[in-house]
Amino acid sequence: MYLFDKDRIDAAKPLLADYLEQHHNINIRKRFNCLNPDHDDIHPSMAYDRKNHRCICFSCQCKYDIFDVVGIDYHISDTIEKFKKLYTPQTKKTCTEETMDLIKRCLNEKAY
Repeated sequence: MYLFDKDRIDAAKPLLADYLEQHHNINIRKRFNCLNPDHDDIHPSMAYDRKNHRCICFSCQCKYDIFDVVGIDYHISDTIEKFKKLYTPQTKKTCTEETMDLIKRCLNEKAY
């Protein structure tokens, strides 16, 4: 089992802004179409919440953090697998060195 605690999960959440811009070509400074696959959004109704590092849809009320968006993009439900997916060559360029070190530690440390 990998060792994940709230601090480590929270440290990865700020990656969402860069992830949205680079992987979805979304300008987070204005509203965008909802990322919820069940919401057929034709008018931009989702916004990025800088304070809480999440997306919020004002229409369907969905709230997504980086792990939720990665899960949607890659059809992953397991948090550890979502965390691992963040540690890919495509994502490395969006991470600070400190965040990459954190991800590496999380993936290397085992809980016994």
